[in-house]
Amino acid sequence: MEDWPLSSIRCPTLIVHGTLDKDVPIAHAEFAHAQIANSELVKIEGADHLMFYTRYKELDRLVGGFIAKHQ
Repeated sequence: MEDWPLSSIRCPTLIVHGTLDKDVPIAHAEFAHAQIANSELVKIEGADHLMFYTRYKELDRLVGGFIAKHQ
């Protein structure tokens, strides 16, 4: 990820990561958050890599709120 031009992203960015994700290290989300100036990092307690299927209602509210805040 160090080679990706993340610091050039200028739009509001929501980064979501599950605390129990064993497929992608949380350090990736933290790195992206540190590089993207207007980003928000949300760590979903107890969520794993499949949270988009298992926690979709919670994520729907989260994403909807983020979009409403940045319209």
